[in-house]
Amino acid sequence: MLLLANNVSHVLECKTANFAKNEDKAGDALYKLESLKKLGGLRTKAMLLSYRELTGKIRNRAEGAQIKIIEQKDLSGMKTLLEKWVNGR
Repeated sequence: MLLLANNVSHVLECKTANFAKNEDKAGDALYKLESLKKLGGLRTKAMLLSYRELTGKIRNRAEGAQIKIIEQKDLSGMKTLLEKWVNGR
């Protein structure tokens, strides 16, 4: 999903796959987000939303690429987390 808010592009990828069993799929999703983030320009933000828990390796890669993560444990507060992310808090 692509969202424009406050003149900033926000790219979101929503996944239900079990990345713990197949980290290659997570790598593909993160690679896509990194590429779109670069294409969008310096202010573009990216986020991976996962229905399931992510491994530390996936979290570390996302953090290194400055990709925000919302995963299974965060889903109950997803609305608040998305609002904070979009508004830069």
